[in-house]
Amino acid sequence: MWRYGLIVFAGYVAFLAATVPAHLVVSQVALPPSVTLTDVRGTIWSGRAVLMATAQQGTPLLSRVRFHVWPGALLHGRWGYVLTGQGPLAGHVAVAVTSHRVELADMALTVSAKAAAAVFPALRDEGAGGVFAVRDQDWVMGSHPHGGGALVWRDARLASAPVDPLGSYRLVFSVTPAGVLYAIHTLSGKLVITGHGHYGRASRMVSFRGLVTGHGLRLQGFLSGIGFSAAHGARRIRLRLPLSAL
Repeated sequence: MWRYGLIVFAGYVAFLAATVPAHLVVSQVALPPSVTLTDVRGTIWSGRAVLMATAQQGTPLLSRVRFHVWPGALLHGRWGYVLTGQGPLAGHVAVAVTSHRVELADMALTVSAKAAAAVFPALRDEGAGGVFAVRDQDWVMGSHPHGGGALVWRDARLASAPVDPLGSYRLVFSVTPAGVLYAIHTLSGKLVITGHGHYGRASRMVSFRGLVTGHGLRLQGFLSGIGFSAAHGARRIRLRLPLSAL
């Protein structure tokens, strides 16, 4: 009889595990102060939620998110989810979390600059426009961060710029324990930017060295007071700023 009792007990435990509500897990997720998850439904195995931004204009929708357990993470002894979003923030990413690190994989996300500005005040202050798209090549955050990816800003706009749009740009980055290395080049547009730099994890400083060229009189005049004169009408830029200033 004790064997049957064990089978019944094991079945009951499996039933409880399969029906644990998703909000018990979501309540433990650390989110930026400007982001909230609402209308969480489903179980810890699969479900959906609504991602909202807390902004001056209210709480605009960022994304309607669906999630399910990431089998690849379970095979390596980690708990993770595959997330798929629809809305201003759209795309997919796989996330695995342990007590020491966060792993991101198969990331392909797009977000409008307007929606991103609700989360990042610097974008709002600059009147940024366009669309951001990010892809990663497996990215691990923790005591020994590593990985990399690419960020594309399509049809970039700034309220202070005399040309709209400025262009489209691609930033390729690699993450190391010391910080982040990156390089920028222009895909198209009247404002041409080429350069590289890094972010120091210990110093929290961001540096950039490169060339900026404006095509057209309005852009040339706009850039005339920036950096130093270089060949072919370009301006040579060297910057080193605290991350908080960006």
